Amino acid sequence: MARSTSSRRRRRSPARTTRAASAARSCPPEAAAGERVWVLDVPYGYRPPGVRWYPNPGVNAYIGADLPAVLAEYASRPYTRLRRLEDSLNDSPGPPLQVRRRVPRPMQKQMAAELESALTAWGTAVLTAATGTGKTFAAVWAARRFLQDRPNAKILVVVDRPSLVTTSSWAGVIAGLGDGGMQWLIMPPEAKSLRKLLGPRGARQERFDLVIADEVQNYRHESDRTKALRALIGFGKSDQSPLLAITATLGHNPAEYLLLAPLLARLHHEQYGQWRDLGARLIAAGHPLEPSRFRAGAYCWSERALADPLLQQRSVEQVQATLSGASPPALVFRDAPWGPAPVRAVGVALTADQRRQYEAQWRQFRRENQIARTGGDSEAGRAALLRFRQKASFLRVQHTVELAVSQARKGRQVVVAVELVTAAADPLAAMIEEAGIGCARIYGDHDAKAERLAFQLGHKPVCVVSKTTAISLHAGEELDDGRVATSAPRVGLMHQPRYSGIAAQQTIGRTHRDGQTSPWFLLYAQDTVEEEASRVMVERSLTATASGGASTAMWESVAGMFGVSWLSAADGDIE
Repeated sequence: MARSTSSRRRRRSPARTTRAASAARSCPPEAAAGERVWVLDVPYGYRPPGVRWYPNPGVNAYIGADLPAVLAEYASRPYTRLRRLEDSLNDSPGPPLQVRRRVPRPMQKQMAAELESALTAWGTAVLTAATGTGKTFAAVWAARRFLQDRPNAKILVVVDRPSLVTTSSWAGVIAGLGDGGMQWLIMPPEAKSLRKLLGPRGARQERFDLVIADEVQNYRHESDRTKALRALIGFGKSDQSPLLAITATLGHNPAEYLLLAPLLARLHHEQYGQWRDLGARLIAAGHPLEPSRFRAGAYCWSERALADPLLQQRSVEQVQATLSGASPPALVFRDAPWGPAPVRAVGVALTADQRRQYEAQWRQFRRENQIARTGGDSEAGRAALLRFRQKASFLRVQHTVELAVSQARKGRQVVVAVELVTAAADPLAAMIEEAGIGCARIYGDHDAKAERLAFQLGHKPVCVVSKTTAISLHAGEELDDGRVATSAPRVGLMHQPRYSGIAAQQTIGRTHRDGQTSPWFLLYAQDTVEEEASRVMVERSLTATASGGASTAMWESVAGMFGVSWLSAADGDIE
């Protein structure tokens, strides 16, 4: 039976209503007179009362004269993308960040002046001052000086992880020193976050007057986030944004200085196209490098350089000389006035039972690794090696716990640095607390901000941390809320040696900074794969340290334990 005309008309009516409602929902939020659109950062899947989702521009927002107290914790933070969106929906900027006024120190002002000169001359400046010397303060002051005649200049700051902590830290420095009326935008380093600033197909939508890349070693490999940051900078183009690159450790070898390729081309009076493949250009110039077998597009030291660390040092020095020898210098470095951290390697002897467990794991590893080599499956071999390192690390947990508890009971605060969570971080933290000592957890899904404060204020005298950069754990730190961290001496225990020298150097800088001397102990199981990992880490730490212009004296006594050759200070060490 055919439907009547009136029936068809009645069935179409809801569709028209749905379309109208959908169109209304797609409109951006709009505030009435006396009200404000408050863009909120609420957890995914949670919608507090009074908050509505707006597909355009894709935010949760509350509209009202004031933000209710129950929503205060979700308010957008100054200098973030959400605050930028919020301000675009209102006639006036949102509430400023309430922090105490800050003044850069004389050394930081001097670094800022040199960075300004480098940015003006070369369009790129590299700040490689030692960890804890105040690179953030120097960078913000340099940006203000460089753009002082452009009060509405747009500045992009790409920070390190954990972004909740680093964003707050950078925002506090910017507000404390004064933002100069400039448009600061702080973004986390993940590719998915950076792409939110790009247009279709990753095209650059806006040009920033300055891009600050903190912990620039995070972009030493070809990756999605490296590509996204390059796009935001306008990498290699005639209108490339000025770049301020910050790190204490540029990389393990010069081919990893990817974001500096246009700068190196300019300093050599060549076109960027000749330096687009940085590793190939350096090889052509005689550097002891070769294409990596494990990472496409990457380069590593040649076999000759691996056998002779002095070749590595000369290669690093040559590139460093190009950067620091320019007029004005493109690389700005300051060593820590309080000297290098005391670092001591401590080999742990396994018990007879632990040795049996280790040897059993070793036999299994050899079988799996041989199969991997025969089948050409290097991924399986590396996975087996990782499990082997996990085993060696787990066998030493009790020793590290006893050392940490002993130091804490002597009135010191102890940072235990780990790389692996299940084989190290979790059992270490649990056993430390079983011994009656409070333990902060800065790893995994734990609240890094709250746990850091608990350690710094002395509520938890031991901290297990996997974070290697952009977090302060030193004595006497001036906190954003005006409080001061405890003055108890900090002692560091590197429970797991890493293959990354950059990670090792950065880890030590979490406590040895801002005038505070903090000894560190590198722990490893004797006659195991960890001993080899320690040797590699120390060797790479030497090149990573030297890449920024720092003295390598800190690592020399440790290097001798593992047979690593390196020029001593008396023989012409880089100062």
